[in-house]
Amino acid sequence: MKNEEEVKKSLAEKKGLEERLIDAEKSKQKDALAAQQLKDIEAERKAAEAKLQEEAAKRRALERELEKLQAEQKKSAQAVDTMPGKSGKEERFASVPKDFTGGAIQRVSLRSSPRELWDEDINKMIAKYNFFNGHENVHGEFPNDFEYHGDGTITDRTTGLMWQKGGSSTALTWPGAEKYVSQLNKERQLGYNDWRVPTLEELWTLLKPEKNKNGLHIDGIFDRQQKNVWSADWITQGYYSARQMYVVEFDPGRIITKESGIALTAIMTRASEKGFIRAVRTVRGTRIQKQGAQKGN
Repeated sequence: MKNEEEVKKSLAEKKGLEERLIDAEKSKQKDALAAQQLKDIEAERKAAEAKLQEEAAKRRALERELEKLQAEQKKSAQAVDTMPGKSGKEERFASVPKDFTGGAIQRVSLRSSPRELWDEDINKMIAKYNFFNGHENVHGEFPNDFEYHGDGTITDRTTGLMWQKGGSSTALTWPGAEKYVSQLNKERQLGYNDWRVPTLEELWTLLKPEKNKNGLHIDGIFDRQQKNVWSADWITQGYYSARQMYVVEFDPGRIITKESGIALTAIMTRASEKGFIRAVRTVRGTRIQKQGAQKGN
């Protein structure tokens, strides 16, 4: 009997030892899993930190580029101030003197092909062309030199663009705006069949920091009815990746985004939303002669 009890006791001790070994192995596996999870978390943290550093470096590079462009603008403005025959009236950066009669004018080349634009593209446009923006560049102004031809068209000698003095008589949906321009070309309005919807870059040149007598941020030579105007550029966003068109609003003088609320460009998203269209075309040739231009106010 004694031997039998000792055997049972030994078996029980063996079983207990095996159970402790199993528990120890499980604990070891848990510790290893926890250690791996910690490593993964640390790797993710390092990756996020590297991404933040990369974005910060990009931001600093853009800030340096903006500072460089502003310095160049200041230098150019000073050069304009010392031009012979300059009047006492303040001239802005890259301005073409209104009494210029010397023939060809150096144009500012603008993008005419529609494309998708993001915040970075918008900021670069402001920096490059000194575009007025009521929230980010309140002292900006693009140096137009308009000439009204008396036939419903206005040419900007600075950009080489011919604009409609007015545009659509009513607000249109985006498909309606495209149809409007197509009809202009079909009917060869004013003898031309190359009218198009302006890019945001082109349309933005019309936005002015001061209001005209009609309360719009645009030269008074243009009609007052077209207070918000479609551009051909867009941004794709939202759950359904909808294409949303950029619109310049001349009434408040701003460009906003619905998503962020930052005043940069107005976006019309739904098919029922409407805006006016002011068609534009590029004047062919390299010289634009001044012929009795009329200026608005």
